[in-house]
Amino acid sequence: MFKKTVLTMAMLATIGISAAAMADTGHINPILDANSEIGIGFLDTQSNYSENIVSPYGSDVENGMMPGFTLFGKGTFNAFGVRHWYASISYARTSGQTTYEDGTFNESAQHSTNDLQAKFGKTFFLNDNNAITPYLFGGYRSWHRVVPGAVSSPENYHNEYIGLGAKYQTAVTRRLVLSANDGVGEVVGGGLAGNMSNYDQYFNVPSTDDLTLAPRPYYTMGVGADYRVTTRLHLLATAQYTDFMYGGSQWKYFQGDQPSTQGYEIGFREPSSQTSNLSVGLAMAYQFG
Repeated sequence: MFKKTVLTMAMLATIGISAAAMADTGHINPILDANSEIGIGFLDTQSNYSENIVSPYGSDVENGMMPGFTLFGKGTFNAFGVRHWYASISYARTSGQTTYEDGTFNESAQHSTNDLQAKFGKTFFLNDNNAITPYLFGGYRSWHRVVPGAVSSPENYHNEYIGLGAKYQTAVTRRLVLSANDGVGEVVGGGLAGNMSNYDQYFNVPSTDDLTLAPRPYYTMGVGADYRVTTRLHLLATAQYTDFMYGGSQWKYFQGDQPSTQGYEIGFREPSSQTSNLSVGLAMAYQFG
């Protein structure tokens, strides 16, 4: 038996509002919106470096605030019968003046870093407004430093890193998504190339000496807010803390090659060190998909 359905004006208005909301968001879920973006942002990073050495003068330290920028892209996709795979890639560069101290002198140093990082994981929805994304991450970091009067200058550090992390997201409203992330990993493939022109005229030292740095831990944690300003344009604010270490190198010894240094030997090594960076950022992103 057929039944008649009567739509009241209130019901029609509700349907119209729901359809407009879905069309406005571009996606049904704001967390998926926040995970499908490409963007550019500005960074300000407080960097703190300290060598772990026993010395009556104290260890070498470097501190300073460095501005920079970041480029990033992230997306979700379905593959192999599984929904909500997550992938991201980001590049960050910072550059500025820092203060370097070794216990005997204080110098203004030029400091710049490049960091390329990729993540791959899967998003699990706890409910419509909360999700967690465990992921693998890895990256490459290079670090250039110029310290006038130092044992070696300029110096070029480099390393890869790999680890496991997770991101928790909550949709506070249809426009605002808050997040927190945490990760732990290992610094691998670390090395240092230093200019030795202060010594190569007296000892059999290469003009640039390469030292291998031992693997050490890598930690990171951060928070973020993603606000959808228009249908596709998002505003992001982030704060990220990263702490990583380098293990000390082996000693390298070189013989004197001038009459004044014949019979003498000089040795160099890079001590273990710890670097902590606190970065705050503001970015604009375009939502795709």
